[in-house]
Amino acid sequence: MRGSAASTRTGEQGKGAMGSIIGLLLLLGALYSIFNVGPAFWADYAFKDKINELARSNRALFSDEKLTDMIMKEARDRQLDDYISRDMIKIHTVETSRRIDVEYDRKLKVLPGYEKLWHFSDHVDQPLIF
Repeated sequence: MRGSAASTRTGEQGKGAMGSIIGLLLLLGALYSIFNVGPAFWADYAFKDKINELARSNRALFSDEKLTDMIMKEARDRQLDDYISRDMIKIHTVETSRRIDVEYDRKLKVLPGYEKLWHFSDHVDQPLIF
């Protein structure tokens, strides 16, 4: 009786397995991408935060050249020195504010066999602290 009742059910055709496998593959691909791309965006976010802090430095104590050295040190500390060079750092200081622009490109492995070139552009404009 059991065997005949199970075989007469309707609506259960076993087609959900393929959808589950595809969904699992998509989830694994998304996690892999986040694992590879996320740290690069986090490093850029932390780098921009430090540039923001440096932009508020006293103009009399920190010249543009000294700030460039400090920014390059931060890039080395965050392992961004392979992507950022001194000529990519633009500093414009006036009486009451300082603007720092840093733009760089970084190739990231999104999925196995697929790399994408990401453009990072950090612009900071802060009032000076006297």
